[in-house]
Amino acid sequence: MRVLQTITRALTRKKHISPEAMKTSHLVRYMTTLDLTLLGTGNTLGAGVYVVTGVLGKYTAGPAMILSFFIAAVVATLAALCYAEFGARVPKAGSAYVYTYICMGEVWAFLVGWSVFLQNSIGAGSVARSTSAYIDSLVGNKIDAYMTVAMPMNSGILAKYPDFIALGLCILLAAALAFGAKISSSLNNIFTGVNLFIIIYVIVCGLFRLDISYWQIPADQIPKGPCKPLSGNQTSEECENYGTGGFMPYGFGGVLVGAAMGFYGFIGFDVISTAAEEAHNPQRSIPLSTMATVFFVFLSFFGVSLVLTMMCPYYLLDARAPLPMAFERIGWTFAKYVVTVGGIVGLLTSLLGCIFALPRFIYSMASDGLLFSCLAKIDERFHMPVNACMFCAVVAGVMGMMLDINSLVNIVAAGTLMPYGLVAACVLKLRYEPDYASIAAATQLYPTVGERDHTPYVDSFTALLKQAVSPRYAEATLLSSRVVTWAVFIMTLLFVGISSMVVFAMDALSSHTPWALAVTSSMSALIVILLIVIARQPQSNTELAFKVPMVPLIPAASLFINVYLLVQLDGMTWARYMTLMGVGVVIYFGYGIWNSKERGISPMRLRHEKLQAVARKAAKRDEKDRELERSGKTAVFSENGNAQNVRPPALDTSPLL
Repeated sequence: MRVLQTITRALTRKKHISPEAMKTSHLVRYMTTLDLTLLGTGNTLGAGVYVVTGVLGKYTAGPAMILSFFIAAVVATLAALCYAEFGARVPKAGSAYVYTYICMGEVWAFLVGWSVFLQNSIGAGSVARSTSAYIDSLVGNKIDAYMTVAMPMNSGILAKYPDFIALGLCILLAAALAFGAKISSSLNNIFTGVNLFIIIYVIVCGLFRLDISYWQIPADQIPKGPCKPLSGNQTSEECENYGTGGFMPYGFGGVLVGAAMGFYGFIGFDVISTAAEEAHNPQRSIPLSTMATVFFVFLSFFGVSLVLTMMCPYYLLDARAPLPMAFERIGWTFAKYVVTVGGIVGLLTSLLGCIFALPRFIYSMASDGLLFSCLAKIDERFHMPVNACMFCAVVAGVMGMMLDINSLVNIVAAGTLMPYGLVAACVLKLRYEPDYASIAAATQLYPTVGERDHTPYVDSFTALLKQAVSPRYAEATLLSSRVVTWAVFIMTLLFVGISSMVVFAMDALSSHTPWALAVTSSMSALIVILLIVIARQPQSNTELAFKVPMVPLIPAASLFINVYLLVQLDGMTWARYMTLMGVGVVIYFGYGIWNSKERGISPMRLRHEKLQAVARKAAKRDEKDRELERSGKTAVFSENGNAQNVRPPALDTSPLL
């Protein structure tokens, strides 16, 4: 019974960070806003701009992929805004893991942290293997030919042969990151700078060969694509379809599908949050660099898409290497080789970003006791979690060396979308949390401060319903925050339901089937009602350097988009993702739940300690006010209770204000 009680408490116990702990760090603070922006831009942009544009331009959206990237940028901005607020709220290493730990509880935080660990490990392994393949192509694929014969192991999810170059790249970059904090930042800045220079070079070169007629190709001039026999039926053929020509050859539906694919090109800006403890001024730098990253990545995708579709008809684009082939078509051989160098640098930059983020997550989780304590050790000489760096490098390197990454690449999407959605939900929840640091919390929260004699009232359905319909206080209380918590939970379930209808019952919706329309309309109406309920609740008065505007609309929209993209993933991806998550669950219940540093800390006691501290501060301030009144003076006090300015009563203009 005691074990069950411990597990139940672990589901809801949260991380508590004191104001003093917010300002301290065991890592070296060396990163400026520019460093963080280049880190996020390099990790997000990577080599995607050299590949994604070919697939979207040729098969999905045509020249209208510039609209797809614009929509994807808007969607990514919604998620970036949520990360920016949390970066200003909690400037600690760990990103989504720490945010979820503070807001939702320990077990959910561990699952998010493990999910991000899988995402970055598989992502790093995939990029390392792609870089290895790129290097092999420069020597005529001789390594592939030799290793396939010498060490074949193509079986199931295993690769054709062990890729030792991929393993070596991961370990080499991890060593560079582990044994020099400033070296890692400088290395990333160099790689990202070269990558951005090459992208600018591509855009400028393309501007001299633009042809607007490629956006106006008539349907009768669109050629028939190559055909191949259908599997199992040699008498029938399947031919590539290049749409109807013009600016939107695949219609607006193709633009939306391209936006969903293009959104994955913006994944990676969350690496900025993992560097919070290494930034000079994280509460200012993280929001600025996060938004700047999304903007620069959008400009890169937009510019490359623009010149690419005006240099070459969209149906002639090479899906795997669109830029080199486009420059080769117009006879610019030198530009072709410059783009090839850009692809290698982009891959190395993306790999560096993954290797940079991984140890920060592991270090943060190990510092909280959820993973083995040796991974939280900071090297006194280099001021870096060296053990965590090398552990993550080995894991990522072994994945890149041994596994067929193509069979696991969709897990990266699941491992990214899950934290993005939870961070959006956390923003909604924390924005309506009561501010226990304010004096009003000590005087106006009753009967909703969670004391034993009032807890049944707070938890009763009647109290929640009354608060939802008619909020009782002008400031956030425990009761109003629970109303928002339940509203967010129910709204998330409705998002899953409506996304499932769109994905699995699109035919019924398209044919206006009554049951499909009724179910979708009902869920949509409930979502609107819940948004109104949330919007009417009082928000927290906590001052932040950055806040998401238009709450609850923007976090809710971000949550819905991430849920929708998760529902779109196929069953095999979910099966593999849940299997790997199961490994994390075993680690948590076997080690983390028993060694957590939050174990044994009572949330009720912490809440009362906060209220008592507020009461003591108020009493101290009142006592100083009385002393000044007796001396014939008034004063304005700072937060710590010290007088900031003393003046005669005649000069006090506060009553007029």
